[in-house]
Amino acid sequence: MTPDPHPASVDLPSTEQDAEIIVRRLDDESRYVALLADREIGSIDYRESGGETELYATFIEPEFRDRGLAGEFIDHVVDVARSAGTEVIVTCPVASAHIAARRETGR
Repeated sequence: MTPDPHPASVDLPSTEQDAEIIVRRLDDESRYVALLADREIGSIDYRESGGETELYATFIEPEFRDRGLAGEFIDHVVDVARSAGTEVIVTCPVASAHIAARRETGR
């Protein structure tokens, strides 16, 4: 596993105030992972081709669901891909629903 040399932090929206989620891009596995205290608690799988990044699968461990973590994670990955100058294509149902909900609420 090759970690991203510049891991990012994402706030954990929960009662665990001292906890911090670290997001790493694993190029050799074509996925991003969310880590909490070195435990993988989520992942987003992607494919890159011709200047496009497709997000096709999102997973969050069951005990970390319903805290807004998936949305924060998806937003972070989309921002990273866009800042790299790639077009983001979302085929993952979870990510698609999150992005659609954000558009509806204007966030």
